[in-house]
Amino acid sequence: DAAARAWASPQCTQHRYFDVYAASKAPPEHAPWKALRESGAELVVNTVAQDSNSGPCLVPSHRSKTCKIIHDARKHSNGSGLRPFTNDGYRWLVDVRDTASLRVVGLLDSILENMRLLGHAHECSGHQLVRLFMQHGQKNSLGREVKPDLPGGWLCIDAGDTSRSLHRLGKQSWVTKDYTLGRNLLDSRRRTNLDHSKAGS
Repeated sequence: DAAARAWASPQCTQHRYFDVYAASKAPPEHAPWKALRESGAELVVNTVAQDSNSGPCLVPSHRSKTCKIIHDARKHSNGSGLRPFTNDGYRWLVDVRDTASLRVVGLLDSILENMRLLGHAHECSGHQLVRLFMQHGQKNSLGREVKPDLPGGWLCIDAGDTSRSLHRLGKQSWVTKDYTLGRNLLDSRRRTNLDHSKAGS
């Protein structure tokens, strides 16, 4: 559905960027399933479909999607950076380390055969982010206070079942939402400091 919407006319409208993003992810995931069905090979194919990744960035100075969510939210004092959360955008968050663990589980867990593992650990909204920013005494990357006045496969494994698979790796639970978003805040501040250092040099 996302691919069809992404290619429909008129293309490249601003409100369809999630469709375009989803369409770019769908074909690479569909390809191994299609090849498996057509070849009849005795292989096991598990895929991981995570929602928006959050948590620590390997390189905070890079404009990675993992850090982009929080960094963009901090850049704007009028709440516009949080609109993706209030307009059916980033509805669920999963820590990038949990996503990595799911990929390991898909390779090593013999119980999982030809399944699609869904990672959507934490429901999140723009209002929850504002509360988090205020709890941390957070200012946006322009030095202004963050204001709370916002504008209004073949078988899927849900987050509950996926949690049981993660337990086999010794993980007690998903990384908590406060911790994963807190790491994004830390990386965003580091990135802002690097940007300021480059601008001053």
